[in-house]
Amino acid sequence: MYIYFIGSAIQPYEPFINANLGNENRTITKITRICSSDLTSQLESRMDLAIECGFGDDSKRVEASFYDPVHDQVIIVSGSSYRNWTICSYSMSEIEERFDRDWNMCQQATFHDGALNCEAATNAADLDDHCHIFTRKTDAFRMQTCSRFGQDAKRVYENCNLHQFAENSYRYGWLEDFRAVTGNVIGSVAANFEKIVSVLPDFENEAIFLGGYSGLSMLLLRVAWQTERLSSASHVFWKRRTFPTSRFPMCLNGNGKTLFILNSTKITTNRISCSGLYSTCDDLANGGWQDPLSCIWCPDEQRRAVTSSYDKFGCLHPITKACPPVVDHANRNENHSEWEVFGSNLDRMEDVEVYVCEQKCRVNRALSSSTKLLCVLADGTVQDAACNVRVVGRLEGYDGFTLEVKKTTHSVALMTDLSQHTKSPRTWKEVVAILAVVLILAVLGVIICLARKKMRKTKDGVSVAVSSSNFGEDAAIRHYFNKYDQCLADFVSPYEQMFRDIDERLKIDISSLHIEEEIGRGHFGIVSRATYNAPDGTTKKVACKILKQSIASVSDFITEGLTMDRFNHPNLMQLIGIAFTDGKIPIIVTDYMENGDLRTYLRDDSKVITLRSLLRFACQIAEGMKHLHMCRSVHCDLAARNCMLDANLCIKIGDFGLCRRVSDESEAYEPSNKHRDVPFPWMAPETMISETFTFQNDVWAYGVVLWELTTRGLTPYAGKKGIEIMEFLRSNKRLQMPEYCPAQLYYQIMLPCWHADPQSRPSFADLVVLLNDLVDSMESNQSQQLCSNYEKVRSFPALL
Repeated sequence: MYIYFIGSAIQPYEPFINANLGNENRTITKITRICSSDLTSQLESRMDLAIECGFGDDSKRVEASFYDPVHDQVIIVSGSSYRNWTICSYSMSEIEERFDRDWNMCQQATFHDGALNCEAATNAADLDDHCHIFTRKTDAFRMQTCSRFGQDAKRVYENCNLHQFAENSYRYGWLEDFRAVTGNVIGSVAANFEKIVSVLPDFENEAIFLGGYSGLSMLLLRVAWQTERLSSASHVFWKRRTFPTSRFPMCLNGNGKTLFILNSTKITTNRISCSGLYSTCDDLANGGWQDPLSCIWCPDEQRRAVTSSYDKFGCLHPITKACPPVVDHANRNENHSEWEVFGSNLDRMEDVEVYVCEQKCRVNRALSSSTKLLCVLADGTVQDAACNVRVVGRLEGYDGFTLEVKKTTHSVALMTDLSQHTKSPRTWKEVVAILAVVLILAVLGVIICLARKKMRKTKDGVSVAVSSSNFGEDAAIRHYFNKYDQCLADFVSPYEQMFRDIDERLKIDISSLHIEEEIGRGHFGIVSRATYNAPDGTTKKVACKILKQSIASVSDFITEGLTMDRFNHPNLMQLIGIAFTDGKIPIIVTDYMENGDLRTYLRDDSKVITLRSLLRFACQIAEGMKHLHMCRSVHCDLAARNCMLDANLCIKIGDFGLCRRVSDESEAYEPSNKHRDVPFPWMAPETMISETFTFQNDVWAYGVVLWELTTRGLTPYAGKKGIEIMEFLRSNKRLQMPEYCPAQLYYQIMLPCWHADPQSRPSFADLVVLLNDLVDSMESNQSQQLCSNYEKVRSFPALL
């Protein structure tokens, strides 16, 4: 029985030194074997064997290894100072055979053989196998070529029986063979890690799991097992982040179907299957399509999940290469025959057709893109704005692949989100001009209507006379105003038309709302508590946001409300419906949040808040934002003031006034209304400059929200102006760690959110894992701190 170790060392290359062929140091990767029954005081049975693999081995060091006795394989990961890693496999039986051959060879050699054959060599080619094996246990002051242990001509000692030799001289043990055993390259990775600490092969599926440090978190990858010696990096199938730990052991269960990971005191499991590793089609698009598990995406309405291709017969339209497009909504333009369908990746379908109320709408391909389809109905055809819309096309060879579009929620051009259509937003002057034209046309319409009704002629061209009774004058006045009211009734404003075009399930009759006291104010509206008598006979408390600004804000105001309807998550504010007052003022109706906004709650000294509660808030916000980003949307205004608390202290992220879908080309959103108040303390430096919002900007803002949580509602940057904040961040400074904040939370979660490079910031999927791992770690080691009252920070020097 033997014990094995694998490591690296920078050391002199003894074969050349011994033959006077040069004096050089090399980084040597070696596998060490020691007899488990070794009874010698200095473990003289030890043997070292050099191993090599990959490219540029002279600078590589061993970082992780794994031995699988079933497959007789040793897997070793070697890294270099250039942040690239090579994964190699070795046959353990071949290594064992080499160890035994080296020992037997040395037991047949004498000290004289080494001096004659090795020291006299004139070049490297003259060095035979024996000249590469040295002993560290010599009677001289330097290593020398190996020779028989004990120098007893009558007896040869076995490697594990060296304790049987009682003399102190000629104990030529601890052999080292500098001839490297070459392994097979089975994979390589670059730049994802600072250090790899764990490797685990998945032999059955020809994949390799790697775990290591990446930034301030642990990164776990599943990469391709390369069957040929390739210079390119291995394809990454799957990855996840977790809380950092000093050790990161992994293993598979007996049948190789489940991955076990020990992280600190927590064991997590992942089934080695398509549904166990990949949750969404986007997960597959990020590398999973190539996984040997042979995963597919099933978009069927009744299934909609990742599954194996072996189960494709249970899926009507299995997708194997690209995720289906996503459709959000459809607009009917002002001329009523032109329609627009908005979504993402719409160009993935070929031969696309659009049907409005089952009538074909001809697609204008020249004006369509990956985010918008423009189509026109046949001449003179008009369909109701509430029509169901279908997008049909060919996807991966499937003809007639169909996507149902939500009922239209917009009807006039003014309601169109310009930022989704053009990269150059309108200026305020253009907006004023448009509104002026709309107003003038409305006034002219009323005047013309009144004039026509007042000037109606009889057949002979004489005007109709008004009765001149005692009440003739009053009757004439009443007649005039009745006609005026009728004319106004005939005139429908664009904004009233908006309400008519909203999905019926979202319309609320104003008479069913009883508005009560004001409870807050947002960018667009005043928020009041109200009682809602629902059509099903139930009564509930709701929050009503009523537009407080001019008619120019109606479009954005209604868009904010309808944005909520796109999301279905317990940590995102849900839309109940939209109502219009008698004065045609829109009202957005949402669930009533009994505990108000998070910032006010944190600042309340009477509230007893524990660290566990703060971390629960942080996890819920991350979960909500993860879902928002999965819907390809950015919030743009994430802050504690925009996070609401219900009766159960559950977070609901709200205020979607800036929330928009991102462009598929740039993965960014550039707001058309750049005159809205900009939340500088929550903005990333790159967003301050470009005013373009990305997923990474939301992550930066989340880091600031964590700072708000751990200061119990202090204002970040202590009220500094935007230019001062920008200069502060440009100098690579960040908000200080709050007084009672756990160091792990600040250094391993908050600071990565504020990384200067946006692409180096974690995703919300990563943050959910990191936060849960942090809570688990503290539950095991710092449970008392979790349960203690989290003190309010009274003052704070925000800028260092």
